[in-house]
Amino acid sequence: MDFLCSSGVYLLWFAAVFDPIGSMFGIRYIALCWVFFLIGICLLSGRVHEQVTSLRFVLTVMLAICMPVYGFFLYSVRGGGSEFRDTSYVAAGILMLTSYLYVNKTVVASGVRALLFVTRLLSLIIFLLFVCGALGTSTDWISFFTENEVAIVSFREYAGIQLPYIYFLASPLLILLLASDVEQAVQAGGLRWFLVFVSALSLALSGTRSHIVIAVLYFPLRTIFLSENLLLRIGIIFIIGTLVLVVLNNELIQALFSFSETSNSMKIGMLDSYLTMLGDPLTLLFGQGYNSYEWSADLRKIIAMDIGASKTELTYLELVRVYGLVWAALFMAFLVRAVYGLKEVGREFRWLYFGFFVYLLNCSLNPYLFSTNGILPLALITSVIATSKVHRFDRDTNDDRLVVN
Repeated sequence: MDFLCSSGVYLLWFAAVFDPIGSMFGIRYIALCWVFFLIGICLLSGRVHEQVTSLRFVLTVMLAICMPVYGFFLYSVRGGGSEFRDTSYVAAGILMLTSYLYVNKTVVASGVRALLFVTRLLSLIIFLLFVCGALGTSTDWISFFTENEVAIVSFREYAGIQLPYIYFLASPLLILLLASDVEQAVQAGGLRWFLVFVSALSLALSGTRSHIVIAVLYFPLRTIFLSENLLLRIGIIFIIGTLVLVVLNNELIQALFSFSETSNSMKIGMLDSYLTMLGDPLTLLFGQGYNSYEWSADLRKIIAMDIGASKTELTYLELVRVYGLVWAALFMAFLVRAVYGLKEVGREFRWLYFGFFVYLLNCSLNPYLFSTNGILPLALITSVIATSKVHRFDRDTNDDRLVVN
């Protein structure tokens, strides 16, 4: 049965990266059907054992039942709407149920390997496309992905300089690949630093400002947060501060992070509308619920109505707007608990601790959390925590082998 569950895990992650919207031969839907069939078998055979106080159970119940029911309740109170658009919140609950495919440590390990395998493939595809473009060789093969709406390949211009824009829908997951590669390179060194370079470059080539910053600063920030060497931490902070002062005068950097830049300006402009909406005590405490664009003029000002959007990229403010302060604070508290829970897992998975923390920061300015890119990692991470209850370390070995009582 573990083999079948692992096959479902690999298929699920492959679909998440290369067919996130079901446009490529319907792999996404095949994967989900197979996964839920396997979960059904696991439930019927009694292989799923979970305490109702576990983080995985609580988050699954919140995302799959409590928050959607609450959102629909407010939706009905407000009179519903002609077209339901807030499908991502409902889909998030369904995707969170996939956490119960990870029935034991063996399948969890397969899940982590599957995540790293498919993101490695994605990283190599992006790197190969960049190299082909730099060498002037054919890049027509990328049309397979662009025509299936899995990728967008273009250029972005800042201060008269064109930068490559190779954005796959699954590009945010490259943050977790980079986290793993950095950890491996720190431990083993050598050629593993080349993998760090490739994964960082592929993340930066996705073109978003946050991805570029993470690609450049992930390793020094990890050292600042995790190193026990105080002098090293101070030294890196000094170097980063000096470099920031130097590059602030660079025309390209100024264009990338200028408040007047279109995307930055839009996000800053959203804050006025949020202040108005959340200035209403009822909205602040209880939220607006689903499909608020139907009746909220302030929301319609800041969403892309022309492409059928129903929310903005400011994920955590959106949580408060949709669900209210109580539900949003509770959910975010459990996200924080998930991050700290990763400090307690085995050495094999501890790289997820800082990697997932950075991933959640990235979600604050991008709409990734309530999507395949956000919920599948959350499902895997809560499963890592659920199956890695470490009671003590075996101090007789040099590799911190875990012993579970």
